[in-house]
Amino acid sequence: MQKDYIIIGQGLAGSLLAYELLQQGKSIHIFDNHHEGAASSIAAGIINPITGRRFAKSWRIDQFLPFAKEYYQKIEQRFNINIFHDRAVLRFLHGNKDINDWYGRSSWEGFGEYMQEYENMEELADHFHLPFGIGVIKPSAQIDIPLLIKTFKEYFQEKNVISDQKIDYQLLKQNDIKSAFNGIDADKIIFCEGYQAQFNPAFDAIPFEPAKGEVLFVKIPNLNFKDLLKNKIMIAPLGNDLYWTGSNYEWNATHDRPTESFKTDFIKKLQKTLKLPFEVIYHKAAIRPSVKDRRPVLGSHPRNPKIAIFNGLGTKGASLGPYWAKHLANHLLNNTPLEPEVNLSRFYV
Repeated sequence: MQKDYIIIGQGLAGSLLAYELLQQGKSIHIFDNHHEGAASSIAAGIINPITGRRFAKSWRIDQFLPFAKEYYQKIEQRFNINIFHDRAVLRFLHGNKDINDWYGRSSWEGFGEYMQEYENMEELADHFHLPFGIGVIKPSAQIDIPLLIKTFKEYFQEKNVISDQKIDYQLLKQNDIKSAFNGIDADKIIFCEGYQAQFNPAFDAIPFEPAKGEVLFVKIPNLNFKDLLKNKIMIAPLGNDLYWTGSNYEWNATHDRPTESFKTDFIKKLQKTLKLPFEVIYHKAAIRPSVKDRRPVLGSHPRNPKIAIFNGLGTKGASLGPYWAKHLANHLLNNTPLEPEVNLSRFYV
């Protein structure tokens, strides 16, 4: 059986690219082993324009946020689902330095449109241990990535274009494509493997820096909080009194399983933030697909044009995924040049 494209991995990157190619009339087949340690399975889907201790502006957020919003809303209409949620991030400020930095940075060109002052702290006093002040980051957003992945999987299953299978790299190395993919051949194979790409010998020149993260799903009755809270930890609403909270960065993780030490530490941090009682419902872990220069990596392999990659979305996949999926699809279908900053070739100079 001949296909235009084989896609390896049905996380956020693979799902968006597969959908884009199908929309453009191309034939595809997806192979995915539904690895539980994949970051997409537990992602909160947060799009936060102002991040970090120094209130840095996210890379090209002025472009990526409106693009992502329009893209996700079209998917909502197509599948009759609700995945895009406008949110504000309430950023707790700690001490005079934080306050001075916040107001100083908000006066910079291009920052003030996202950074606002929170004027109703008394509304939060019953629920949170309040700091010196709160800054509001808006517009921000939250994408229901697990629902998006589930919806796409059902869509791909209906079209009979997805298989549950782990790929044998040795067969690919021997160029035994049909054996590797159960009799399916393709003009190009696109690897969207997330952090597992670090084990793919075809891309050993890419400096992957996968980061393990752990999250708690907690039930907080009577909180009724609809925005995102950032107080060293992030708290994000999931509905029905359930909240996502996390996560850490473990750069040299030896496994992708949850740890009791994280759970104990994060419960303490939640207790320092929340005045309300809470219950831990789930504790999960996953590994993010990050690259050393913190930029996505996409394009065809310079030494083997039959294979390509779409990876490195890292912690900002919700905002980066739609734009770069379309960018790669346009490159594959129309031979439009890839932006050098994300081109795979930057690692093969």
